[in-house]
Amino acid sequence: MNYTELAKVFLIYKLYEFDISNVKDNFDIDKLENKIKESKNIEELHTSCKLIAKHGLKQITTLFLALKNFYEYLESRNDTLLSVDTDYLEDYINRYCINLNISFGYRSNYKINIVAFLNYIDKECKLEHKFNIDKFKIINKKITPESIDWLDFKTFSRVNKEILKYPYKKNEELERNRDILIFRLFCFSGILMQEMANLTIDSFIFKDNMMFLKIESDTEARNRQIPLPKEKLIRYFNKYIELKEPNTKTFFYGKNKQKIETSFLSELVKKYLDFCKVDVRDKTPKLLRKTYALILNNTQNENGFTQPEQNIKYLLGLANTSQLREILKYGTIDVITASSVFANLDI
Repeated sequence: MNYTELAKVFLIYKLYEFDISNVKDNFDIDKLENKIKESKNIEELHTSCKLIAKHGLKQITTLFLALKNFYEYLESRNDTLLSVDTDYLEDYINRYCINLNISFGYRSNYKINIVAFLNYIDKECKLEHKFNIDKFKIINKKITPESIDWLDFKTFSRVNKEILKYPYKKNEELERNRDILIFRLFCFSGILMQEMANLTIDSFIFKDNMMFLKIESDTEARNRQIPLPKEKLIRYFNKYIELKEPNTKTFFYGKNKQKIETSFLSELVKKYLDFCKVDVRDKTPKLLRKTYALILNNTQNENGFTQPEQNIKYLLGLANTSQLREILKYGTIDVITASSVFANLDI
């Protein structure tokens, strides 16, 4: 997937779609289209769009600004368009852009134009990869390090017990086992919502009396096998298999046996956390993903060692260590406080 080439196709499409009733007399749409076609990289494409704006079609620079900034974000993370899904885009709009103090209006513009770009690729470019971007809200405030939530181990344990008491109706045995399984999979694998929605029966692997979750993606870094605590899941897994509709395309499904919506997954996590009276701001699967990462990072084995960063990065499907450090929020820890580690040393 060549970002520049796809952006050129989309910009040419928009060039003919925009209202050109107020452009200048020397506006030659054929010549301007060729300027886009001749652009060899993002910077040349930027120059072409500025030329088009000078001829009176200023809307194209607003559009291109969104595409250019998103391209630079992908480049900074060594990612490609194959990495992009709803979670990725939401993280870009509601975390990265906010941290750069980009206004709500600009972020709204970015979201509208990037989603239009991705939807156009899905519909018109006939590529095997599909983005299938779901709706998400743009938040209107900056999330400070103090407001980033996760569950401590005691709360994490309590919640996974108390969800079993959620008051389902007698005829909702399927829903009960499905929901518990989904919630615990988020807790014990740290997978993204879109990855959960895409799971199939073949995603679950059993070997050597162990249970694994196989995640397959167009992005190499996200392809992984995650070991699961079988004893915490197998009862609900087996019961769900027994009750679910056979021959569904995805393991979890919604109406008409179609792939389950990510909005449902988000609402499910919130429903359980509300029921368990968990006092956190961010009651979403991202909270459980962060908790998973922190538990792996902080818990020692019998020899006193914690999981290496490389292992945690693999299990979360991250392309580079900087992404892991963003999740763990290493950057929010004051270096000066390192001395406090030795404060209680009795010497």
